[in-house]
Amino acid sequence: MEIQQRSKELQLAIGGLRERWVNFGEEEALSTIAERYENGSEVDRLAYHNTLHTKSVIRRTTQILETLALKHPRVVTQDDVTIGGFAAGYHDVKQDWVPEEKLANGVILIKRKRATGRNEEESAEEASQMMREMNDRQQQEIFNQEDEQVVTEAILATIPSFDPALHTVTQPLVTPDSSIVTKAVTLADIGSAGMEGGDSSLQDCISLFQEENINFAATARREDLTESQKDTLRNMLLGSLQAQEQFITGRKILFPAELAYFPTELQGTVASLFTHFDEAEETIKRVVEYASHWSLDELLYYFRF
Repeated sequence: MEIQQRSKELQLAIGGLRERWVNFGEEEALSTIAERYENGSEVDRLAYHNTLHTKSVIRRTTQILETLALKHPRVVTQDDVTIGGFAAGYHDVKQDWVPEEKLANGVILIKRKRATGRNEEESAEEASQMMREMNDRQQQEIFNQEDEQVVTEAILATIPSFDPALHTVTQPLVTPDSSIVTKAVTLADIGSAGMEGGDSSLQDCISLFQEENINFAATARREDLTESQKDTLRNMLLGSLQAQEQFITGRKILFPAELAYFPTELQGTVASLFTHFDEAEETIKRVVEYASHWSLDELLYYFRF
């Protein structure tokens, strides 16, 4: 009995130590993202893939896993919550891109082309390296090989694809056999509409447009633009809002199939966290209707350019 008690106390001590190191790792990830994509030169600053996005993914991942752990402790553990937050913290720590020129009605626009796939692979490797470093610093195994595998799987599963029929983002590496952590992180990554509603999804739309279109604001304010060119730029902004409406609708359509990847006993709990799709759709529809009557300058103001 005494040996069992000591073993339990040791497990609790290691668990507490592990949680502290995970919190440290999350802060390190956020610090790295801020240094790379917020505090550098203007061209390197990212309006979407920054600490605000990462914090939101950590928050949504934690909400999903904590709710599941509370209601289904035999299936989802506090350790899943801890590791899920760590994976969410590192899922976008690497954001390489190259400039890509696009010609639009005689106007040259420079867009960011992200290194999709490679970014997630390098983010996963940085997460693994941090786990090994924390083991070395503590001089004991806080994180094991299985932890690395779970975190790597979760980050790689955030690699996006696009469904041309539904005009929305998918994550084809997520399967029914994926870990609970992977399913939570991936849903959280693109889950702002379902979990938080229209305002959050609109902010995502605006920030992503800002990030992807490097010289859009400077180009749109040129005094030598023709009316036709102004219309082209105006339609790009309006089209971004319309695309976000399609994105939300597509996510709502795909959600039941993604929900089915969870064990049956967990599905109702997960679904209870994704109740804002309809409100998000209505919000974006209203904005699109209003924006269809706005001038280029009014749209630039709305997009915070």
